[in-house]
Amino acid sequence: MSLFRLALGRFFAALLALALLSLSLGALSLARQHHAARSAALDAPPPDLIPLGALPPDTPPLAEVNLRAAIAAAVDVALPVGNGRLYLLADPARPTAAPQAALLVPPSDLAAAESLIAQATLGTAQGGGPVIALNGTLSTPIWIRQAEAAAADAHRPLAADMPFIRPFYDGRAAGLAPSPLDYAVPAVCFSLFLAFMAVQVAQALRLNHARHVLRGLSQLDAQVEKMAVASADTAPEGMHWATLAARRSELRQRRQRLEAQLHRGRTDSRGPWLWVGLIVAGGAAGLVPQRLLSERVASHLLGADLTGLLARTGHAAQGLGLDSLAALPGDLLAQGVLLLLGPQSIGLAGTLRMLPVTVWIALLAILVLVLQRRAENRRAERGHLR
Repeated sequence: MSLFRLALGRFFAALLALALLSLSLGALSLARQHHAARSAALDAPPPDLIPLGALPPDTPPLAEVNLRAAIAAAVDVALPVGNGRLYLLADPARPTAAPQAALLVPPSDLAAAESLIAQATLGTAQGGGPVIALNGTLSTPIWIRQAEAAAADAHRPLAADMPFIRPFYDGRAAGLAPSPLDYAVPAVCFSLFLAFMAVQVAQALRLNHARHVLRGLSQLDAQVEKMAVASADTAPEGMHWATLAARRSELRQRRQRLEAQLHRGRTDSRGPWLWVGLIVAGGAAGLVPQRLLSERVASHLLGADLTGLLARTGHAAQGLGLDSLAALPGDLLAQGVLLLLGPQSIGLAGTLRMLPVTVWIALLAILVLVLQRRAENRRAERGHLR
């Protein structure tokens, strides 16, 4: 390992450790702000009841709202956890206009939603749908993709930035009560920081052990040289030949053990799999709907300002055509599946086409790491054979 590579590795390790620590402290600050905001909201009365059309378009995610809305349509949605329902909400003054908000109810909340709608009904809109009062928060559901697909199948497509409302099914006090889960994100970030520091300390100890082994190898080489000189001066039929041969065999075996220790000290067998875990986690994060991930990152990890800057950078990348380039792996694989399996594989091809590019990057990176690991094992085996 060259001095340059060692210094460069330590430099990037220090940067990563600093980034993890900064994320932990920033997430902790945001968690405290959310905790304080919820406590202050509980001490205050709910917001004034306003029509849905008067909701400001820049209302931040997770903000409390108190809206008067007309139910324009109810669409059944097939979710991975069962059949849910999507309520499309319109302004009471224009009940036949395009929906301005939505309410996605999972199977576990269907009974609570029906009870809430029955109790919160204020009247009937001109189109015949009920007008209800909804007190809750703006929150993008995890099943937003299924909701968008169901709405499109029902010929009621949703706007890209349509707000979703999460009502207080169990009351306002329960919905706004501070939760210990608010500190889950900073706890995870700080755990990652501690785990990374532990890995770095273990790697430093292994490197120090490798240096000791190198010194042991140098001393062993000197002994081998002496044994070689002694063997050259001793005839094969001499009485000391067997002793010298046994000693040389012992030194050869010891050298192989020291070389194995040196290899383990220089390379961490857990390192590649740590990267595999990080890559898989990144690929799994790509499966989360982008809008939901952006909202959660903005509210619990980076803050709204930095997230907005990253979003603008992403929009600029889409303008450069990178969005279509990112969809290329899924499109090619979907076309290959259709060619091999025929029209009956349309569902599988559609699923592959919807996978985000992070999944393909994760799979490619795992393949590269596995091939690199196999190449290192082959080099090690050739070294032992010599």
